[in-house]
Amino acid sequence: MPFDLIVQQTGYSAGAVSSALLQLELMGLISQLPGMRYQRC
Repeated sequence: MPFDLIVQQTGYSAGAVSSALLQLELMGLISQLPGMRYQRC
């Protein structure tokens, strides 16, 4: 899922979404793909 779509669908600021995605990535729950796309692990 693209970063911009996550921001749009959640209604949170880009900074808040970025922070949450980083936390999920560090926990091993998601991974980042090229083009600022994310997927569940």
